Amino acid sequence: MSIEHLQLIGHASLWDRSQTIRDPRAPEIAELEARLAATLDGLRNDQAGLRSLSAPQIGISLRMCRIFFFGKPEPVTLINPWVVEASLESTDEWEECASIPHLRFELRRFQRTTVEYVDMAGSGRSIVSEGTDAALLQHEIDHFNGFLLTDRLHDSKKIEHRFANRSKGKAQESADHRLPKSTLC
Repeated sequence: MSIEHLQLIGHASLWDRSQTIRDPRAPEIAELEARLAATLDGLRNDQAGLRSLSAPQIGISLRMCRIFFFGKPEPVTLINPWVVEASLESTDEWEECASIPHLRFELRRFQRTTVEYVDMAGSGRSIVSEGTDAALLQHEIDHFNGFLLTDRLHDSKKIEHRFANRSKGKAQESADHRLPKSTLC
């Protein structure tokens, strides 16, 4: 299967609310998962550190995403995920988005979340996550609700080019640009 064309910032569909998936076992949902998997795998080869992709990012307005969680070798496909509990504590996380190439944004996110979702077999599941995994889940759910990183930004000084070397303040091209505490989607 080929890599899908990504919707980039400026494409109006990225600000649309996604539809709930009614039948996770439907053949078209399995096909969508395969398209997300092929695209995420292909993009991971080009963009080191990319950890997730949502259906709206490939132009499909449905609530499905694929995420590589830290410490897990295989990605998880989440259908209709929603945050059911969030900690009172928050953290600032550097995030990137495949739909906004070459930029990183520092955003405030809940430190810990509990997310419920449906898996590909139609079974209800939940996942408790912290730190960058929690931020990543919130990021993907934002895509379903028509929000981009730019919509969550409260300080324009919290944007940087993804190749920037923060300690020296100079742009630096590097083959390994996976900076710590960065959530890449």
